[in-house]
Amino acid sequence: MGLHWDYRLVHGDKAYSFSTKKEMPEPGKMILLFEQPVHDRHYALSKKVVIPKGQYGAGTTYLDFVRKAKIADDSTNDKLVIHTEKGEKFLLKKMPKNNKYSEKAWLFKNLGKPEAQEKQASFLASAIGNPMSHHLKRTASLVARALK
Repeated sequence: MGLHWDYRLVHGDKAYSFSTKKEMPEPGKMILLFEQPVHDRHYALSKKVVIPKGQYGAGTTYLDFVRKAKIADDSTNDKLVIHTEKGEKFLLKKMPKNNKYSEKAWLFKNLGKPEAQEKQASFLASAIGNPMSHHLKRTASLVARALK
């Protein structure tokens, strides 16, 4: 795959993983992420990991950043709203089945900091649709790694 980014949500001993060739989007921008196998917490939070040639994901990964985060109470399995300790807010939303990219595609939008959130209201209304009854309350870490 070459140079790419892995974004992970670490919760408990698991790291839910997504990859892309795009860097973290600027506030108000979005990118596509592609769901990957679940990793363990230790791997996701290690500063440097070397994956041997011949193995899936071969190369060296470097930890780019870690943010303590909270998953919003109104999040569902297909839509997560992530609030970081630094005041950042992100939307991670599974793309509908039969989209043109992949069944593993997720939309990842940087919603910015609270002062910019009023501008995002129309996007959230169209992207989220009707609220679902399933609510999650979780703490997590948002992790980005670069594979070089």
